[in-house]
Amino acid sequence: MDELSDEDQASMLRGVLTIISSLQERGYIPVAQMCVSCTNFRANAHPGEAKAHHCALLDAAIGDPELRAQCDDHVPGSAELQAENRAKFMTAAGAPKRRLPVAPPKP
Repeated sequence: MDELSDEDQASMLRGVLTIISSLQERGYIPVAQMCVSCTNFRANAHPGEAKAHHCALLDAAIGDPELRAQCDDHVPGSAELQAENRAKFMTAAGAPKRRLPVAPPKP
């Protein structure tokens, strides 16, 4: 990963978290304790800033590099909050991203 810029690493992390979130939403993988699904996470609360998101638990702005895929302090948000955060998270860097189709698991 050293050969990737901080911006590229953050972009890859955003993509991976978006894929995981999408798979969880569809029930293909168990729910992980990710920032994006936490009641304390506010996606794109500080638009245009390097640390665009906000963690209410820490009361701090956080950027993509600080996002966690597994957090011991995670508190699952409501389905509505998770959907809102996912939508804001996926568009935080600009125009809405195209969602990848997810094929149902094979029996």
